[in-house]
Amino acid sequence: MITITDRENNFIDEELLSAFITETREQVERLVLILLQIEQNLDGQAEFIDEMFRLAHNIKGSSGVIGLTELTEVMHEIENLFSAVRNGQYYLDNQAIDLLIAFTDEFSSYLEKDITAISFDGEKWLKQLQSLAQKKASPGHTEQPTSALVLNPEEKAQVSSWQQEGKKVYEIEISFTPEAKVRSASVFIFLRFIRNYGIVLKTAPAEETIHNENYSTFKMILLTEKQLSAEERDTIGTYPINEGVNKINIQEWEANKDNHPNNLHQNNGEHDNQLANHTIRVGAERIDKVINQLGELMTIKTNLFHLYKNGYEGKSTWENFSRILQELDQTVSKLQMSAMDLRMIPVRQLFTRFPKIVRDIAKQLGKRVELHFVGADTEIDKQMGEALIDALTHLLRNAVDHGLEDVAERQALGKDPTGHITLSARQEGSYIVIGVTDDGRGLNLEKIRKKAIANGLISESNNLSPEEIIRLIFLPGFSTVDQVSELSGRGVGMDVVTTNLKKLQGDIDVQTEPGKGTTFMLKVPLTLAIIQSFMVKVGGQIFGIPVTDVVQSIVIKEEEIHSIGTQKIYYRYPETIPLVDLGEYFRFPFPQNQNRIPVVIINCGRSHAGFVVEELIGIEDITIKPINKAMGEHSQIAGAALIGNGKIGLILNHQQIAQQALKVQ
Repeated sequence: MITITDRENNFIDEELLSAFITETREQVERLVLILLQIEQNLDGQAEFIDEMFRLAHNIKGSSGVIGLTELTEVMHEIENLFSAVRNGQYYLDNQAIDLLIAFTDEFSSYLEKDITAISFDGEKWLKQLQSLAQKKASPGHTEQPTSALVLNPEEKAQVSSWQQEGKKVYEIEISFTPEAKVRSASVFIFLRFIRNYGIVLKTAPAEETIHNENYSTFKMILLTEKQLSAEERDTIGTYPINEGVNKINIQEWEANKDNHPNNLHQNNGEHDNQLANHTIRVGAERIDKVINQLGELMTIKTNLFHLYKNGYEGKSTWENFSRILQELDQTVSKLQMSAMDLRMIPVRQLFTRFPKIVRDIAKQLGKRVELHFVGADTEIDKQMGEALIDALTHLLRNAVDHGLEDVAERQALGKDPTGHITLSARQEGSYIVIGVTDDGRGLNLEKIRKKAIANGLISESNNLSPEEIIRLIFLPGFSTVDQVSELSGRGVGMDVVTTNLKKLQGDIDVQTEPGKGTTFMLKVPLTLAIIQSFMVKVGGQIFGIPVTDVVQSIVIKEEEIHSIGTQKIYYRYPETIPLVDLGEYFRFPFPQNQNRIPVVIINCGRSHAGFVVEELIGIEDITIKPINKAMGEHSQIAGAALIGNGKIGLILNHQQIAQQALKVQ
């Protein structure tokens, strides 16, 4: 057993410490999401308080086991605070939420360090949390939490079944004035009255806690055999209780009231618990080991295919060999899918880190911003997702800082004072497309062009298309901001987006409309670990092109190739396709048959490009390996693979090569 020694000379299992950090990170992320949700609707905190208390309690217990006493004391104080909210003795306001979020920031940073070598500054947080505790005891604090009526899965099923039978479901709410006294007596009297109309399925707060008096509203679900008449609803709404009741509302319960498909934060923890029960944490090194073994198995499979092709197929032995190869092919395909599934995660896990980032930037700029998620259940390779974090962070920062107008400007334009940003994800074949959309001012193309001229990036005579002008924002050092601030103006950020995408063999598309907003669409492969590649030979060297971008392979004659300046092109009605001779490009010359020139046509953005090669080999499943860093940076090569004949194949960064050809055109 591997152990480490903490500051108090206690021995802690290294695996236990690793599990603590992983689990606590997830719990802190969830706590932050809840706090951000409450910040948007302070009256909705009762819906989340049980889960918040559970999170604080779990972190307190885990930190105690590890021996982090300073952290344990702070979490105990937070647990007490949440307990006070649950008991109606305290009400989370913006000051409390700001403090708790600031704590989670420092706590998250602490978890990234060697926590056995440094102490957590618990004393500072204890003092600030205890100041909140003094506020909760203040006699002038009379706010009471609003009760949240949330149905569990069994109750939802009962409501749905009841409605399908043609019966009715009503939600009734009693609203109390702040001065109301003896609320429990009023509630019990009303419950006795309302049961004359039907069955009370659920109340909020629960009936056993009504006597606590710690609520500003009392809600219930009423099941009735038939629709209530207007007279009956009026009788319920005007039922006399006492002077402390502000009003009584009754309305039909909507069939989908509890469904929040587009809201990540509205979740009472049940979904998380279900996921936890069906999830096993697997170390990244174990997954990589399985994938490496799978790569070896695929190499064996390919070798067997080559051996089979060189054999005599008419013999019964070779016929059996053919059947076994087919079974092997099916088995390897299934294993490949299973192995890749181990690495796939919903992009929700990637998106959850961004609400906090957007909130902090918006507060710093004095803007009001809401972040929305669409398609958060779309899956992506975990490593691919992590590699996209920097790019998405820069795009979101840019959307809040440059894209969205401030509150006054939006009001003057007749827009919602709150700016809206949407993070979306969808799968397109073997690619995933992630979008960052804002409803702000849109890109000012003329301003971008003038700034590029001023910076010497283009000249006055350059006649650029709108797409080419937009591409200028991704150049290193480019910025349209006149004043440098902590957030922007230094010309770094957007070029990071394209740099990261090139490493991932991805691309970005930009759509903008003045006054309406801008959308950045990132398109990247679902995974870079195992792919299908179209293999070609160039000067004796084997190269691979990911098949996802291969349109077709053709054989043309030299007379079909034309030249415009130094650019070779192939005309295929109605399109002109620029050609790249890979032999010349990589300085791997090879003899060409003028009547049989192999060309691979690939997608390149909204256009096509063609690669002239020596020989077309065909499609193979390959496992990509990174190039040894000691060999330096090679932007044209995405990686290497061991192919069936035992040789090394180099996987092309085909998009970069093709885009260079299109620029020359």
